[in-house]
Amino acid sequence: MKIIDLKLYEVDRLNRFYPKTMTINSESKLYYYPDRTKLRILKLIKNMNSNKVLTINLINRYKKDINIDELVLESDLVSVNGKPAGLINEYIEGKVLSKIIYNRDITIDYKIELLKKIGIVLEKMKNVRNKGINDFYIGDLHEDNIIITNDNDIRILDMDSSKIMHNKPFPSKFLTRYSKRMNQSHQITPNEYTDNYCFNMILLNALFSKDISKLKISDFYRHIDYLSRIGINSNLINNFGSMYNKIINTKNLYSEIDSLKDKKIYLK
Repeated sequence: MKIIDLKLYEVDRLNRFYPKTMTINSESKLYYYPDRTKLRILKLIKNMNSNKVLTINLINRYKKDINIDELVLESDLVSVNGKPAGLINEYIEGKVLSKIIYNRDITIDYKIELLKKIGIVLEKMKNVRNKGINDFYIGDLHEDNIIITNDNDIRILDMDSSKIMHNKPFPSKFLTRYSKRMNQSHQITPNEYTDNYCFNMILLNALFSKDISKLKISDFYRHIDYLSRIGINSNLINNFGSMYNKIINTKNLYSEIDSLKDKKIYLK
């Protein structure tokens, strides 16, 4: 793994990166990083602990075997004044997925075409696990961590918070909310079902153009009942309906979400 050692004064000379189309994590700072061949981004992480270093190391070690273009796999570890401080990865030109799925002026059909690509990535990751890279899951999968490129491809960010092999799990937006709702004190360890759960949460958010993970149980099921009444695929309804209080057995039904196209979903 390549390590780039910077001095603090060198970081201070860099220009901050404030992307207009992305949500910035308060736990990190972004900077433009000069490169001879392409624009790259330096990400300084507030809590750069040994588990984060291990995760970046494992991803770099196995990224050729992973070989999934949609995942932005971090390339270089960065130290500042000799201490691990962050990482450098490629700059992705595009728009964050949340800006698309929460926009009611954008058609459901276009949103579905983008979301299917997330489901396909999860299938690719299953194949990677079957080839021996154990316990490889995105973990913190949500709409603010996905960029839609100018070519309408998807790129999934923050893989330094993924679950891979023997590293420890990191906090996850949707999984943390689920734990709080279920009064669970322990952190959920990512697995196939949790990635599927997060994918389905993104899908539901896209259907209603709002974050339904914050809803009360009565409002959540009002939304699911509405989808059933307007004739949404029963497999999808059953999958959605079990998600409020159960993650296990959540399925990746990306191949069936074309049935959502041409549906006029207006529930507020």
